[in-house]
Amino acid sequence: MKILFLCLGLVFDVNKKTESYTSGYSYLVRDLAIKIAEDNANSVDCYSKNKEPEKDCWNGINLVKRSLLRILRYSKPFYLKKGIEFARLINGGLWETLYVVFTFLEGGLVEKVIKDGKYDHISIQGFMEYSIPYILACQRLGCAYSVSFHALDVFHKNLNTSQEQVTKWALDQLAKDGIPVSFISERMRERALSVVDPQYKKTANFIVILNGCSPIPEISGDIRKIHNIPESAHIGLCCGNITERKNQVQVVRAYNLLDARIKKDLYFIFVGNVNDANIRTEVEKSDYSDHLILCGPINHEKLFPYYDTADFICIASISEGFGLSAVEGFAFGKPVLMWSDLDAVDDIYDKNAVILVEHRDDEALAEGMVKISRANWSKTCIKEISKKYSISRMASEYEAWFKSYMS
Repeated sequence: MKILFLCLGLVFDVNKKTESYTSGYSYLVRDLAIKIAEDNANSVDCYSKNKEPEKDCWNGINLVKRSLLRILRYSKPFYLKKGIEFARLINGGLWETLYVVFTFLEGGLVEKVIKDGKYDHISIQGFMEYSIPYILACQRLGCAYSVSFHALDVFHKNLNTSQEQVTKWALDQLAKDGIPVSFISERMRERALSVVDPQYKKTANFIVILNGCSPIPEISGDIRKIHNIPESAHIGLCCGNITERKNQVQVVRAYNLLDARIKKDLYFIFVGNVNDANIRTEVEKSDYSDHLILCGPINHEKLFPYYDTADFICIASISEGFGLSAVEGFAFGKPVLMWSDLDAVDDIYDKNAVILVEHRDDEALAEGMVKISRANWSKTCIKEISKKYSISRMASEYEAWFKSYMS
């Protein structure tokens, strides 16, 4: 089976040049493509807005060249017109408008890639307004394709976003045409269906394929010694780029509400690019600011000692499609603290591995920190739960999905 992945921004080799562009989405899609390509019966090409234009291939994945010259060479008036239409829908600033129009011009190059590649299936991985040229190219060529949503922050009670009209247009188009669409959690699929025009709901071909995680290679590293954390102290880990949506700042606010005796024995490590300056302000307010450690970005392949040392994982996102750090934590036998209204709760909740926080206020989150620190957890039991979320299982489900659509 010859497959083309059409992706948003990906990073393949993580190094000082590229680490600031890494994300959970990037690691997941990259690893999924690798796993599918491991089957000798499959060939995987990848077109993405990556930061490594000099690469031709990576771990069995063929990387399609995407340069400014090629985009302009194959641009078509159709995509220029569509880009202007959708830029008006989004109603952003000048820079965003220009960028949307430019990304729509890529549609011509994508058509060229699809025609030349003679693919059995086109997999659009991730959806934003920048994915629409991919959809339009597949529509115009009449090829077999699917769309995988790795997030759906719109139509969410906790978020306001300018993407609602664009996303609703895409969901209606995909539902109307019966295009195979996957979501990473059941609640996300239900939210998508809730906004689809009623006349298209019967033809909607929406399914759920849960995320999987790749094993993180074992490496040595004494995190307690590096950050001067006593052996007796508990450690909470927040793993993911620090943003307003990921909401790590509320973890700090909740921590600051704890009794001094509890704070003395509880540390939090935050791994990821610091893109929300508010978190530094909150850390500085704490009497135990040295217990709130901002590590910056860490290569995913070097996270072993962080997960291995942590006592629990904390996910406080305003919106979270799945929460990859949750199942990565499971693989290390670590319990997870998370909001009860996150999309993936129905898919990953297990009383033996998760504590849910029912109310989204600082006090409730602080209570959750105390509960998860004091509870007795079975590392063996949690590791067993993690087996349901392997990247191999995810890749197998994707392959079967692609093949069933082809037949």
